Amino acid sequence: MDGYIWANQKIDKDYSDPMNVDDSPSEFEIFLKNICNDEVDRLEALETAIGYLLHTYKDPATAKAIIFCDQGSDKTTTSDESNGRSGKSLVGKALGMLRREVRIDARNFSMEKNFAFQQVNFDTQFINFNDVDKRFNFEKLYSIITDAITIEKKNRDEFSIPFENAPKVLISTNYTIQVDGTSGEDRKFEIEFSDHYSISHKPQDEFGHRFFDDWSELEWNKFYSYMMSLTSKYIREGLKNYIKKNLSRRLLLQETCMDFMDFMEDRKDHTKFYTGDCFKVFVEQHPEYKKLTPNTFGRWLKKYAIHNKINWKSSRDDQGRFFEFIYNQQNNNLLEFVGSNDGELE
Repeated sequence: MDGYIWANQKIDKDYSDPMNVDDSPSEFEIFLKNICNDEVDRLEALETAIGYLLHTYKDPATAKAIIFCDQGSDKTTTSDESNGRSGKSLVGKALGMLRREVRIDARNFSMEKNFAFQQVNFDTQFINFNDVDKRFNFEKLYSIITDAITIEKKNRDEFSIPFENAPKVLISTNYTIQVDGTSGEDRKFEIEFSDHYSISHKPQDEFGHRFFDDWSELEWNKFYSYMMSLTSKYIREGLKNYIKKNLSRRLLLQETCMDFMDFMEDRKDHTKFYTGDCFKVFVEQHPEYKKLTPNTFGRWLKKYAIHNKINWKSSRDDQGRFFEFIYNQQNNNLLEFVGSNDGELE
């Protein structure tokens, strides 16, 4: 094979095909199946995401940040309710066993600081933003995901790594990543981690030992074989998406509140509502939101429509400005949700 790699990107390990000894699945494969609740579509999405990060080829048309987030529960009442420990960091660590990683503590990271990426070098293959909080500005990563990256190091000249050699991006978070518009959506690929693992049920409890540190040579070879197969899977199939479980709901919670979501769910069967009245009723029912403005309430309505994939439009009639929510036809049933707002809506 023509070309070169950095010497420190080589893995100094004797490898032999584990299938010659034991054809049972690796512990890491079982671990990923558990993360995905043994759901085939979600597992394929996670496997191809891992393959994408392992593969060093980059295409600007398909460049994305891979985002590991918590699924949470359909009974989650706030966007902050997921407590982590679902396996995100362990998958990131597994990737770091095979590719040169720069791990960044995202809680204490700011792209506005000088030398923000001074740990990144020409041999870095992916940047792992670990434990991103809900205030993380994903838009700041757009150029890093789809273009060259400029590195500033203290007391050294800055240098640029061209896109084709620049590191890929991995993000892990207990929250949801907010973006505006299709441009942001096109730059991320999200995988929800189920609550199979938690602070009270860790992989060590299930497998009887720690991953990596306590593995036998056979288990290491199974791990290498499985991860190589995921690279091949990505080459064959690309990134495989799946229907998210609670991602949209948790993002809506993060942008509005549970009381609003309950308020809207209670009114799903109504055909028409003016938001001036709707806003008044909401504040009367929940006086703790007395500082809420009609414009903000109108933006919540818009977000509710977007996250629930409801067609919507806004206009004005003789009773004031309104939003119209048009639900998709199901069983030949077309429902409309219409609201008005005395103020202008963004």
